[in-house]
Amino acid sequence: MTGEHPPLTLDAIQAALRTAKGDGPIGGEIAYYPQAGSTNDIVRQRASEGAREGLLVITDEQTAGRGRRQRRWDAPANSSLLMTALFRPTIHPAQAYRLVMVCGLGIAEGCAIAAGVPITMKWPNDLHINGKKVAGILPESSLTGDQLDWALVGMGVNVNQDMARDPYLSSIATSLRSTTGKMIDRAALLAQILKRINSWYKRIQSPQLALEWRYICATLGRRIEVKVGEGVLRGQAQTLDDEGALILQDEQGKMHRLTISEATLLSW
Repeated sequence: MTGEHPPLTLDAIQAALRTAKGDGPIGGEIAYYPQAGSTNDIVRQRASEGAREGLLVITDEQTAGRGRRQRRWDAPANSSLLMTALFRPTIHPAQAYRLVMVCGLGIAEGCAIAAGVPITMKWPNDLHINGKKVAGILPESSLTGDQLDWALVGMGVNVNQDMARDPYLSSIATSLRSTTGKMIDRAALLAQILKRINSWYKRIQSPQLALEWRYICATLGRRIEVKVGEGVLRGQAQTLDDEGALILQDEQGKMHRLTISEATLLSW
């Protein structure tokens, strides 16, 4: 496995960042682990100890990775970008989903630059190529009153997996390698992603952020089913508001505002 997928090294990461990271805090401190349980767990601990904004923890193999609703995230060693960034933003907690937009657009644009492939978004936090998942985002935050102490965003990007080896997996997921037919330099891709994340983070209060997030959202206009509490809503996804909530028109014509914490997309 190591021969096919060479590991990252801190030197390679830092060399790539010197050429392409751009201005901004995210990636200002890099902690690289050949193997880790969960990068979110590491950053959560570091955040509670007072780590500065911009810390990025990245690993070549994650043994306890997970997505929304505690779903496992598995990837072969040395094949993906598996990382978590620490933010200490001066935004209201109700705006915390904007960090998902910041990181999602950063991944989408970074992949487009490094691999030449267009990325779409499946609400609320998956990125797709041709309808198949290529990346996922998992945010967490800590509050004191109505202030964010910190927020972390976990990111997993399928880079060099050969999805054809698993017929079931290849029916629902893809990688940049499977899409392009080429091995991708993960350090160079990371640098492009961080450059775009930092660019969007500077504009976290800009209306352009939500506008671009809507633009890449493939969920809009579709008939969908969404689990809300113990019930299920069915209807058409109309739009996303400025905080990233999904506006759904149900089968009776009633509008519903659904947030990432309230709703799980069942079918689309």
